[in-house]
Amino acid sequence: MPCQAQIQYVNGLVPPGGGTTPTVLRVIGRMAGCPGNGQVQVVSNLSAVPVIVPVSATDRFAADILIPGTTSISCGDPVTVTATCTTDLTCTDSYTGPLNCCEPINITAFGVVPVGGLLPTDIRISGIMHGCYGGQVDVQTSVTGAGATTVSLDPLTDQFNVLLHLTTPIACDDPIDVTVTCTQNPACRYRNRRSSCPAKVRYVREDGSVQKLSQYFISSGYFPSGRITGAIDFSKNTYHLQLLNTLSR
Repeated sequence: MPCQAQIQYVNGLVPPGGGTTPTVLRVIGRMAGCPGNGQVQVVSNLSAVPVIVPVSATDRFAADILIPGTTSISCGDPVTVTATCTTDLTCTDSYTGPLNCCEPINITAFGVVPVGGLLPTDIRISGIMHGCYGGQVDVQTSVTGAGATTVSLDPLTDQFNVLLHLTTPIACDDPIDVTVTCTQNPACRYRNRRSSCPAKVRYVREDGSVQKLSQYFISSGYFPSGRITGAIDFSKNTYHLQLLNTLSR
């Protein structure tokens, strides 16, 4: 397999009280098939010093480049970054564009319903928080009794996944406010309202017969009204998956 390089995200990390001036440039990407020791050299127009980082077993890399204090840069300014396999200089990828700083992506929340129940006992919140200085986020909701927690981001992807236990009952239809805040830089923050209601799920065999699995739930937070179908493999048989935005009560 030939070597393939891909820069996926380039973000500026702003320290506490730093306003819109990042002090670190974080580069996340993939490097598949880099021969030999599997290392990546990352260079930027913001620093004269290249950074060399390893490639993970899943072909991922992440590099943090210190931005010199003499360099004038703000969030949104143009930046150029290049990532190259150290043992195959033809295997390279570049990014030229605006420097995004705080960049939350695909943050979702949904209720976790135990076997035999219809009401959630926990709330699972997951997503990606690029541009978070310090690599930790505080996660909380507006639900009384759900508590709050601090979690570290994945060092290669900036992903997080937390489970908040409920001590106050909520119904599946109740909306909740979700807040994710960068621990060391509260100005980097995500807040939105998400539904806590899981969707009803049923499986339809190829012959058209329906098998309801009342204890299998999937988040409905992003499903539009109507029905979404997809194919899955269940117990070595093929089923169609139908997601309905209502829950049998």
